[in-house]
Parts: sequence; structure tokens; C-alpha cells
Amino acid sequence: MPGKSIIFNKIFEYHLTTGFGRSTKGIYLYLQKIQNRALFNDLFDFIILLDTVGFKVLIKIIKNQIKEQYYQQVILLK
Repeated sequence: MPGKSIIFNKIFEYHLTTGFGRSTKGIYLYLQKIQNRALFNDLFDFIILLDTVGFKVLIKIIKNQIKEQYYQQVILLK
């Protein structure tokens, strides 16, 4: 199954970097102008897409770095 970045690229014509097992790092906000407002009863001009999956990746990286630093300190203290 394709990842969300591939789907966003196809549907919204974004140019997100894609790859197998790769997660976007960070938080991305996209403002997409609606071409056919009639589909939304002329209620909306834009769609906001907020991609926060990369934020979880950053948290994991930070946690792993903290763990690694902690273990290095424990080893140095022994």
C-alpha cells in the first residue's frame, strides 16, 4: 500500500520526497486552493492539510538520543 506522501503527491500534485520505509521529518502545512467550489456548496475556498506524522518521528529520534546519552553516561560512571 502506498504511503501518505505518495497519495498526497498524486491527489494534490505536491512534490514530497518519498521512499520505502521513509517518514517525513517535521511538521508540514499545506494550503490547497479548491478548484471546483461547487463540490463544497461554495462554502470553502481552501483546504488545509496538516501533516504531523513527522513530528512523532522527531520525538522518537530525540528520545533515542537521550537514551543513548544516558547509557553512555552510565557506562562512563561505572
